[in-house]
Amino acid sequence: MTFSQIPIDWFSFMTNPSRFITYWGDIYSGTLFECPNYKNGFFIIPNNHLQEFQQLKEEERTPERYRKLGWEINDYRVIIEKYRIEHVQKKEFNTNHGPTIYNPPHASVDMFIFGAGASANCCFGDHKQRYENDNLRSPLGYDIFNERYDVLCKQFEGVKIAIPEFELKGNTIEECLEDDWNRYSKTYFPELVIRHINIQFYLQQLFKGISNHVTENYYRKNLYQLFASQLKTKTVSKPNYLPVVVNFNYDTILDQFLDKTFNYQTIRIEDYIDWQNRSFVHFKPHGSSNWGWKFPKEVVSEYGNNIPAAIYKEKITLAELYYNLLGEYRNMVSEYSFGYEKGNKPISKHSLDKFQIQIVNHEPAYPAMLLPFKEKDEFVMPYHHQRALQNAFNNAERLFVVGWKGSEQLFLEKLEEATKIKEVIIVNPDFEMVKSNLEKHIKTDCTYTHVADFETFIKKEMI
Repeated sequence: MTFSQIPIDWFSFMTNPSRFITYWGDIYSGTLFECPNYKNGFFIIPNNHLQEFQQLKEEERTPERYRKLGWEINDYRVIIEKYRIEHVQKKEFNTNHGPTIYNPPHASVDMFIFGAGASANCCFGDHKQRYENDNLRSPLGYDIFNERYDVLCKQFEGVKIAIPEFELKGNTIEECLEDDWNRYSKTYFPELVIRHINIQFYLQQLFKGISNHVTENYYRKNLYQLFASQLKTKTVSKPNYLPVVVNFNYDTILDQFLDKTFNYQTIRIEDYIDWQNRSFVHFKPHGSSNWGWKFPKEVVSEYGNNIPAAIYKEKITLAELYYNLLGEYRNMVSEYSFGYEKGNKPISKHSLDKFQIQIVNHEPAYPAMLLPFKEKDEFVMPYHHQRALQNAFNNAERLFVVGWKGSEQLFLEKLEEATKIKEVIIVNPDFEMVKSNLEKHIKTDCTYTHVADFETFIKKEMI
């Protein structure tokens, strides 16, 4: 028997709905099935697709059709725990549904989308060149392991091992990480999972340092500061105006300038989307360097100040980190997460409870940050943020795209539901590329305007 076939002692899971926990932390619910004449894997078909699956004709029972209805498992070793759903209590996971979100109507809604290009080019005047040469300049995607960050890189063993492969492949970071994901999701390869955890901790420390450095040393001629000032002027002069900021950057440069300009203190994760008491709302779909799941006191006491090194040394996988280190298994998964944890795939799963993401400053925490994969995409922000973002899509009339390539597939799919967009302003040298990405998903008849760069956008006061 090979790893790609259902083990004999698992046959009872071919007749009963069950939970299957993978070593990368996803939890699939369904029943095991094999595809006729297919030997490279088997499938978990979820209960909500079971009727459609059972009605398939013989000629329709193909691997391609099975993949649309469920999850393919190519190596049974990736499943580290399994149990029948009928044998667990009714309230299997926590039932936290998060806070109630107040979504008031607004006469005018603008959505500002910021990508890595904005943070990498957020200075002007004589600070521009100085910032470009700064060792702590916010990086573009391919630059996150640049030699200028070597002092930090050397503190993370998993990062040091990963860098040569990135270098060999021409620093195509997103493709390399995507290849890693494909390898460990199809075969049992815990070393890659452990390495990715180490990279997440590295990115958390990197962007925390960059954020503080930029806000402290580049405030005099900062385009984010000017953006925040122009935004405040608009909100004061137009009471029914609601700016919606969507920020794909891990750094908190824009966050800090917005808070200082509007005189806000962002202490709780709910503060980001407080429509009632704030003049703007702020979404970070891929997470933030100041977000995370806090480690319990007993874990901090056991591992001391360097939890990332201890996790790497002890070869702790994501499932162990999620459901052992961070807390008791059933408390770390929300029943409400089912439906939000599907990513690009139209089939739901469970995973680590995103309602429990908090703002973290100096407390040891597992980073709430999505690694920069090429295609594997999901939202790493609390579920109530995701609900609020849906409301923002429903009301957005103008879209400002600053330093963002428009390549995040899940966000683009959500953008298809925006039915009021009249104008799209693209702030990027590569106008045609970004426009092409957006046109495939924006369904309204709108105009597209090109602005060469962030500085030009601010100077023209286009808000």
